[in-house]
Amino acid sequence: KNLSIPLTIYNTAMAACQRHWQIATELFETINNYGIRPDNVTYLRTIQACEKAHQWQRAISLVNTAKGSKASSLITTSIYNAALKACKKMLQPLAADALIKDMENMSIVQPDLESFTHVLGAFKRSFNWERAFDLFQKLKRLGYRPDNKIYSATMRAMEASKQWQLVHQLFLEATNNPDVKLDPAIYDSAIAVYHVSKHDDKVLALHSQMAEKRFIPSLTTYNAAIHACVKTKTWEKGIELLSAMLQDKVMPDTGTCNGVLACCSQGAEGHQAWKMVKFMRKHNLNLGRSTYISAIKAMRSSSSWERAWSLVAEMETKAYNSDIDVYNVPLRLLDKISDLSNTWMNAISLVDRMQLFGLEPNSDSYPVYLRACAAGGEWKRATEALMKIMARTNAIND
Repeated sequence: KNLSIPLTIYNTAMAACQRHWQIATELFETINNYGIRPDNVTYLRTIQACEKAHQWQRAISLVNTAKGSKASSLITTSIYNAALKACKKMLQPLAADALIKDMENMSIVQPDLESFTHVLGAFKRSFNWERAFDLFQKLKRLGYRPDNKIYSATMRAMEASKQWQLVHQLFLEATNNPDVKLDPAIYDSAIAVYHVSKHDDKVLALHSQMAEKRFIPSLTTYNAAIHACVKTKTWEKGIELLSAMLQDKVMPDTGTCNGVLACCSQGAEGHQAWKMVKFMRKHNLNLGRSTYISAIKAMRSSSSWERAWSLVAEMETKAYNSDIDVYNVPLRLLDKISDLSNTWMNAISLVDRMQLFGLEPNSDSYPVYLRACAAGGEWKRATEALMKIMARTNAIND
């Protein structure tokens, strides 16, 4: 309609398009085409739209465009913070570091606590932990008081390089800082570093503290605690943590289930292992090689050979490499049956299949195999098995 549109209308439209970065950038170009000079709000809204869409490169480009203009009023800390937030979301430490150095070299803007929070967040899992720690020290020299977000982001920056001693120092500092309100994120960050550094005792200690404070751990923290239980052989605790997760409405993933199954394997908790397998199937979680091995070995004291048998068959269907102990679990369970008249074929089939996959029966496999041959009248198989046993015994004696 050839109506003149004021800049405030464009800025309002951009604010409404925060989750549609393409529309926001198109509006930004339209403003330029009509000869309207964008202000700092225009830049901020466009960069914020790019940030929400993870368009960190476009966000930095807009910051550079604002810098290239002659109007110093366009350059604000908020604009830089929006671009820094985009870098944080996409874990771009080099880009974030360049932005904050740019701010430090300018007279019209200076980084604030939010700026440092975002740049430190961008260093998550980065191997350049020294730079992250330098930034942490710098914000304190500038007179800023680190809050829970700063401590959490700084500790996360130590994860990839496993700087657990430094994280321990930071955690104690945060704990003794009256200005810091401890929250689950700080615990999650410290536990993540302890986990990758294989300090399982510290993982479990901090997890217990979270429980005392009634903090709800994240999925990764629960997984770290469960795997710490596997390493420390406190399998009962690992199984209990699964119940705590479900009560906290934290949905287990494949890593959780594999950790719980490893605990079940340590404690020969076959019933719990079978429940875990059913849970994974119900929620379409991938059953990998380690899943099957842990679940089968957990059933070594079970009363149901059929469950172990079915899992071995599934492993074979998926062509997962196995070991002799996996096949021996259903064989030992079959050996507990006093009358093999109805199951002798299953025992013989297991031994045949393990050999098909390149596994040689051992002293745990042959007793039930010979019993099965006797139950089924398979005297030729029994004779061949005895010959192999005798040959192996003679080889050992020689």
